[in-house]
Amino acid sequence: MRIKEFLITRYGPLGYKTKFVLGNFTLFVGKNESGKTLTIEALIKLLLGKNVKDFENIDRVEENPEGYVVLETEQGMEVKLPDKGTLIQVTGLSPTDCRNIFIIRNSDLSLDKEGAFYTEVTDRLMGLRSEEINKIKEKLREIGKITPTGIFRNVGEEKLKDRIEKGQRLIEEIDELHKRINEEGLEDSELEYVKTAEEIEKLKNELEELEEARKREIYEKAENALKEIYEYSERLKALEGFSEAEWQKWRDHERDIEQYHREKEGALEELQKTEEELQKHENRYAVLKEEFEILEGRKKKLEGNIKPELINYEKQRTEFRAWETKNSFWQPLAYASSILLAFSLLGLFFKYSSWMIFLTLVFLLSAVVSWAYSFQFWRKKGHLESLFEKIRLALAELELEGETLEEALAHIQRFEETYLQKNKDKEDMERQKERLENKIEQLRGRIENLEEKIRSVQNVIARIKENSGEETLEGYKKKIEEKKDLETKIKGAERELRSLLGGEAISYWEQAIEELSSYKDKALGRKYDEKEVDHLRRKRQQLEEKLETLEKQREDIKRVMTEIEKRAGEILRSEEYLYCHTLADLEKIKEELQKFIQENETRKNRVLTAIKIWEKIDREEKGKVATLFGEDSLVSKYFAVATEHRYRGVVYHQERGTVEVVREDGARLSPEKLSGGAYDQLYFAIRLALGKKLLASSGGFFILDDPFIKADPYRLKKQLQMVKEMAYKEGWQIIYFTAKGEVEEALREEKEKGEITYFKIEDFSHEEE
Repeated sequence: MRIKEFLITRYGPLGYKTKFVLGNFTLFVGKNESGKTLTIEALIKLLLGKNVKDFENIDRVEENPEGYVVLETEQGMEVKLPDKGTLIQVTGLSPTDCRNIFIIRNSDLSLDKEGAFYTEVTDRLMGLRSEEINKIKEKLREIGKITPTGIFRNVGEEKLKDRIEKGQRLIEEIDELHKRINEEGLEDSELEYVKTAEEIEKLKNELEELEEARKREIYEKAENALKEIYEYSERLKALEGFSEAEWQKWRDHERDIEQYHREKEGALEELQKTEEELQKHENRYAVLKEEFEILEGRKKKLEGNIKPELINYEKQRTEFRAWETKNSFWQPLAYASSILLAFSLLGLFFKYSSWMIFLTLVFLLSAVVSWAYSFQFWRKKGHLESLFEKIRLALAELELEGETLEEALAHIQRFEETYLQKNKDKEDMERQKERLENKIEQLRGRIENLEEKIRSVQNVIARIKENSGEETLEGYKKKIEEKKDLETKIKGAERELRSLLGGEAISYWEQAIEELSSYKDKALGRKYDEKEVDHLRRKRQQLEEKLETLEKQREDIKRVMTEIEKRAGEILRSEEYLYCHTLADLEKIKEELQKFIQENETRKNRVLTAIKIWEKIDREEKGKVATLFGEDSLVSKYFAVATEHRYRGVVYHQERGTVEVVREDGARLSPEKLSGGAYDQLYFAIRLALGKKLLASSGGFFILDDPFIKADPYRLKKQLQMVKEMAYKEGWQIIYFTAKGEVEEALREEKEKGEITYFKIEDFSHEEE
C-alpha cells in the first residue's frame, strides 16, 4: 500500500493549485511558516478522517481539509480517500499504529503508551490472548466485586467496600452495647423510673400550694401599695405648681438682684469719677488749645512769609561769596590804579609826552574798571544786609529775632520743636478725652443693662409668687419638701409593685391585682416560706435529674437501636426488613451482618485465587512481546546499523513495559540516558521494524517530518542512507518533509540524478501559512 498522489485545495490559509504525484522517495522542502506543517496535518486528516485523537496539536485549523489522497494497492488498484473511507478501513491498521509507526510529526519519534502498544502489536502479530485474559480477570473482579488492587470496590450505589467496613464497625458497636447494658443494669431501670415519677408528682402538688400562698401574699401587699399610690397622688395634685427648678430660680434671682444692685452702685460711682476726670481734662485741653492756636498762627506766618525770604537770602548770600573772592582782587587793584593815575597826572603836568599820556590812559581805564567792580560789590552787600534786616524785623514780631542768621535759624528750630511738642500734647489730650467719653458712654449703657436685668428677674420672681401663691422663699421651700416626700412615698410604693408584679404602669398593676384577686382566699392556713420552697425545689430537681437520666438511658438505648436498625438496613439491603426493638432483635442483626461479611470475604478470596492463576498465564503471554526485541531482532539490526554497531541490541523490560539498549560492554541503558541523536535512532529503528512486521506482505509508506533534527551532519547522512535503503531495496515508500538545508544538501546527488521526487512547497502554494 502506497500513496500515489494527493491534492490539498483548501486548509485554513493553505491551498495548492496542482496535485503532488509521489515516488518511492519523495522529498518536500519548505522553510518555516511556508505551509509545511499545515500540509502534513491536512494529509493526515485526509488519510485518517476523524481518527486523529492520538495526534497532539493537530487542530490548529478547525475546519476539515478539502482535497483527496489516492492510494495504490499491491495489486495496482487505486483507492481515493476520503471518498472511499479512511486508511484505517482500507488497511486494518489502528490510529495508534499510524501515530507510533508510519507517521512522524514535529520531529517526535517517541511512542505513545509504549508498553501497551508493544503488547497490542505482539497480540496481532503472534495471535496472543492477552486481551482475552484481561477480560476474564475483569469478569472475575466483577464476580468478586473487587478492584484491580484486590480490595472491595466502592462504585455506584453498591459501595460494597464502605458497606463491609460499616458492617464490621456496627458489629463492634453491638458488642459494646451488650456490654454497657449488662454493666449498667439497664434492664431493671423501668421500676425505678415509675417510683421517681410518683415522688416528683407529690412534690409538685406541695409546691403548687406554696405558690398559691405566695400569690395571695403578693395580692395583699400589692393592693395596699396601690391604695397608698392613690392617696399620695391625690395630695400631690395640690402641689403640682411647686418645683425644685422654680425654687432654685427664685433663690438665684434674689441673689442676682443683690449682685446687680452692687454692680450698679459700683458703676454709678465709677461714672461720677470719670465725669469729674473728664471735666478737669477739658479745662486743661482748653488752655493747651489756646496756646497751640497762637503757635499755629506764628507758624503760618513763618511758613508763608519768612521762610521763603530766608531761602532767598540764603541763595543770595551763597552767590555773594563769589563776589567777595573777586573783590579781594579788584579792591586792591582799584586803590593801586588810583594812586598810579594820580602820579601819572602829576608827571604829565610837569612833562607832557605821548608816553605819559598812554600810561595815564591805561591807569585811568584800570581805575575805572576796578572801581566799577568794587561799587557793584558794595551795592550787593548793602542789598543783602537790607534783606537780612527785613527778615530780622519780621522774626522780632514773632519773638524769634537774632543778631545773626545762625541765631535766627536756631530760634526758628526751637520754635518748630515747641510747636511739634504742643501738637503732640494736643493730640494726646484729644485721645484721652475720647477715651473718657467712651468710658462714660459704656458705664451708662452698663447701668441701663443692670437696671433692665433687675426688672427682668423681679418679673420672674413675681410670676413664681403668683403661680404658687407663696410670698416667701422659705414657704415655697417647705412645699417642695412636702412634695418630695410624697413623690418618694409614691416611688417606694411603685418599686414594691414592680418588685411584686413587674411592669411600669398603674393600669398594668390594676389588671395584675385583679388577676391575683382569685388567690385572696387560697391557702389561708399556710404561710409562704422561701427556704421551704428552695428545699422542695432542690429535692424535686434532684428527682427530675434522676428521672431525666433514666429517661435519657431509655431514649439513648432506643436511639442506638433505631440507628443500628437503620444502618443494618443500609448495609444488608435484604428483602426482609430487620427491626431492632429488643436484645433478641439486636442479636439477630449481628448474626446477619456477620453472615454478609463472611459471604463477601469468601467470594473475594476465591476470586483472588482465580485471578492469580490467570495473571500467571498473562505473564507467560506477555513474555512473548520480548520476541520483537533481543540481540537478533530486526529492531536491534536497524539500531546497530544506525549507530555503527556501538550497541549490541535492543531488549524489552517486561515489568516496566519499556525497551532498553545493550552496549558493547553488556551494560543496559534506558532510552532517557541516550543522547538526543541516539534516542531518535532507537525509536526510528523500532518504527521501521514494527512497520515491516505489520505490513510484511504488502509494504507501506512512512510520512516523516524532520525525524533527524537532533542529528549531526555525519549521523544525518547515515540515517538518510538507511531511509534510502528502505525505499530502494526494501520497497517502502518514503515521504520526507524537511525545513533543514542539510537534508536537501545530503540528497543533492540523488535529486540531480532524478532518483528522488522533489517538491519545494513555496512553488506550489498560492497562499502562505
